[in-house]
This record gives sequence, structure tokens and C-alpha cells, in this order.
Amino acid sequence: MAEKKVKVVVLSDVPVDGKSYSAGSVVELPEKTAKSLVDGGFADDNAEAVAYWLTQSKLIVHGVVAEAAAAE
Repeated sequence: MAEKKVKVVVLSDVPVDGKSYSAGSVVELPEKTAKSLVDGGFADDNAEAVAYWLTQSKLIVHGVVAEAAAAE
């Protein structure tokens, strides 16, 4: 079974698995990673905050671009 994904708003610039995300980005991450960022104060998983920021920027799905580039 695939790990559950969670959308978060990045609150301050933070690297995740070698990829940097800027404040204000909305990123879909594995639940465990998202929880770690939220607990550390680097991200917010509040549904209203995520919904608002999705009106301001596009959703980034963590790992998708890197996986596609590696396949080429």
C-alpha cells in the first residue's frame, strides 16, 4: 500500500530530500515527511491555509519531477 500523501504550505525555505522548497509553496509530501516539517515549524497542514495558498501558487508533488528526469 502506498504511503498517504499530505499537502502542506511551506512556511520558510527548507530542503527535503535534496530538493529546496520556498516559503509559500504548496507541496504534497509523504505523511511522515509532512508531519516532521509541521512539527518542526517549517510547514502548515491546516486545510484552510493549504486551500488559500493553492489559489496563489501551483501544487508541487514532491519527487515527481526528479523521478521523471531520472527515467530519461
